[in-house]
Amino acid sequence: AHIHGVHSDILKVSAEPDYNRALTLLNKAFTTGGIPLRFIDNKYFAAAFRLVAPNFPLPSRTTLRRRLLPGLKDEVCKHMKARITTIPAFALTADSWTSMATHQFIGVTAHGITEGWHLESFLINLIPVKEAETAEYIAKRICETLQDWGISNNNIISPTTDGASIIQSAVTKQLHFPWVWCLAHCLHLIVVKGNFLSLSLLSSYPPVADTKLAQQPPKFAALIQRASAIAKFFKRSTSACRVLIANQTKNMGKRPTISSSTTRHAGAQHSTSFSDY
Repeated sequence: AHIHGVHSDILKVSAEPDYNRALTLLNKAFTTGGIPLRFIDNKYFAAAFRLVAPNFPLPSRTTLRRRLLPGLKDEVCKHMKARITTIPAFALTADSWTSMATHQFIGVTAHGITEGWHLESFLINLIPVKEAETAEYIAKRICETLQDWGISNNNIISPTTDGASIIQSAVTKQLHFPWVWCLAHCLHLIVVKGNFLSLSLLSSYPPVADTKLAQQPPKFAALIQRASAIAKFFKRSTSACRVLIANQTKNMGKRPTISSSTTRHAGAQHSTSFSDY
């Protein structure tokens, strides 16, 4: 009775299906869900649509790529530009990365506070790197990105990046912006470098008052290398992995095999943690 009396609009069913709205939702599903465009050509997917909505104009992959997705992009960009105009100053972040298909990109984000004190963050470009990633090239592409979004260089407070010399040079020498070292990257280097040194010192007892100790091969580094080699062995061999999982399940429960990585400082801790094996 409550639904019928107060929320009666929920029960209203349109006589004519809103196909345009359905196309918009389908378009957003592909973009936000990371669904490959070829899925639209799946015969079972098309059959399911024909079953529930025989008159629905299911788009082809070409229609998605050439008309629907660009239309959605234009709509999002229009909305972003309207919000960007409400922000007087921006801080940028930029970082480069390589996809699993070995395609290199530079991501640029802009962060600012509106006059109403709302923090806004925008991914303003994901730049495909198609030539040598020099400081000049990075600066040029960042300038082009700012121009495309109507953001003046005078409105940039500072870009934040990792400590790579190339991108640091692009910020300070090419763009002439004050550079801020990303705290997360800085802490990562502290942990990675300090992890080996401090633990190697702890492994030497009693303490050795030799300043050259830091130059000696850390004992803990060898332990991490061996632990990582064990983890990689089980990742490479499917038969060994099955044996490992069977024994883990029987004795302690399934645990992941984690190898140390220079990009994830927690890997060194996990790779040598007896609680994880």
